[in-house]
Amino acid sequence: MTEKKRKQRIGIILILIVLAGAGIGWTFLQDDGFHFDEAAEDGSLDGMSEQEIKDMLKDKVDKSMLSISINANPVFENGKSKGTLRIENPPGNNYNIRVRIVKDEDQKEIYYSEGIRPGQVIKEDHLDEALKKGSYACTAIFEAYDTETDKKVGEAKAQLNIVVER
Repeated sequence: MTEKKRKQRIGIILILIVLAGAGIGWTFLQDDGFHFDEAAEDGSLDGMSEQEIKDMLKDKVDKSMLSISINANPVFENGKSKGTLRIENPPGNNYNIRVRIVKDEDQKEIYYSEGIRPGQVIKEDHLDEALKKGSYACTAIFEAYDTETDKKVGEAKAQLNIVVER
């Protein structure tokens, strides 16, 4: 074999090694990091059917949901009058709620309700701070509490624009 053919073969072998290494490297770089466990198998441990599992999960999701309702534009005749808050804890909720309203500009709390059970409403109420005439961007914070333990389990927020007419 001539020197020239030997160099060509060595060159081809080196190119193949580089290509193989690049292919292997590319495979590792494309790995998304999520792999299925080889010991896992289809089924459930407690013998529940697929429908029973779906029903159980749906029930858990339904119980964890919190519906909130409040007037997005409550109006107060003046800073000391009752206004149209229209806070509702819908009957379908599984939690007692408390509602706080804070002014967005300074995060000052201007309203706080005590507990409201599912199926109860506060149609009108006074603010805890007398506001001057004007329009106020606010956030209502609905705090959800477990009906048996009274422990806070979460919260939801809603934007409001409170108007004080005079």
